Amino acid sequence: MRVSGVILDDNEPSTVRPAQLYCWTQFFHGDQSADGRRGAVKPPNTDHGWFPATIGRDSVVIATTKSFATPKKAIDWLLAQERRASRLRKALGSR
Repeated sequence: MRVSGVILDDNEPSTVRPAQLYCWTQFFHGDQSADGRRGAVKPPNTDHGWFPATIGRDSVVIATTKSFATPKKAIDWLLAQERRASRLRKALGSR
């Protein structure tokens, strides 16, 4: 899927350079972690909403091609996916 000149993978998170998103709006949430800050990015055109992302100094990982109406909804989706993955790791580790 191509969005404002950036190719997003339909099957897995897409890693892009921050320079590729120079005209995109970035919204940050929470504190910096080892892999960046949780947030959302929005392309300049109005065809798409906010994409959940982890925003680092050297890379931006856009988690899904699904976009959301607000940055808060995008971040809520991202945090829910992280909680789900954490629970799964714990469950698999307890076997």
